[in-house]
Amino acid sequence: MIEELRYNEHVLKSKFKCLDSCVMSWKFTNKDTEDQRKLLEGKVKSLEEGKSLLRQQLQTQKLHNEAKLDSLLESNDEAFRKYREDTTKNLTEAMPKLNANLVLHA
Repeated sequence: MIEELRYNEHVLKSKFKCLDSCVMSWKFTNKDTEDQRKLLEGKVKSLEEGKSLLRQQLQTQKLHNEAKLDSLLESNDEAFRKYREDTTKNLTEAMPKLNANLVLHA
């Protein structure tokens, strides 16, 4: 009976040693995992900040492009209006000469 108790005590001590080594190994592994988690959280935060910055830049660029497009459209409309006025004026000035030439050659 005493032998059996000693044997059980020995088995329990070896199991505790094994368990202690497993706990130490887990702590070491868990430390690396915790460090990796913190590193990944930092990367995620950095990417989210970059995403926010890119959205702001995109919105600014969009507003700039819309303003530039409006300016180009206005400039194009003004150029077309001036071209139409100049063409009408030139044709109006040239009509008497064309009519005179037509009468001379008829």
